[in-house]
Amino acid sequence: MKKLLSILGAVGLTATGASVAVSCSGEKPESIVLALGELNNKESTTIIAAFNAKNPNNKVSDKATVKDITDTSATIVDGTTEHKVTFTIKATVIELKLGELADKQPATIIAAFNAKNPNNKVSEEATVNDITDTSATIVDGTTEHKVTFTIKAA
Repeated sequence: MKKLLSILGAVGLTATGASVAVSCSGEKPESIVLALGELNNKESTTIIAAFNAKNPNNKVSDKATVKDITDTSATIVDGTTEHKVTFTIKATVIELKLGELADKQPATIIAAFNAKNPNNKVSEEATVNDITDTSATIVDGTTEHKVTFTIKAA
């Protein structure tokens, strides 16, 4: 009986030790990078793409959203998990010379501006004021862009 208990005890200790060795591999969990670096803009899709690029093993889901966006930070919400990220916006030169346009209609001017400035597009709420034959002012919220252009000869 003593031999049987000794054998069972040895097997039990060996099995327990093996399970501990398997569960404790010694690997540290990968930390999440919250400093995203320089971004082209502060749109939600850009922020999420940058987060996922910096964290390939800790990507957020397709259902993640972004809130509290400022010029230097935002919060990514993925289910019940929130990631407060920081970034800078790339300084870009805004092209105000639109070139030759078909007409001087506000929609034409805004489309030309957005085509010349793909990383600094104006919103759908933008308006165009002070339209002349060679210039106009695009107003988007508190931002104004004084643009110049020529009208295509008929």
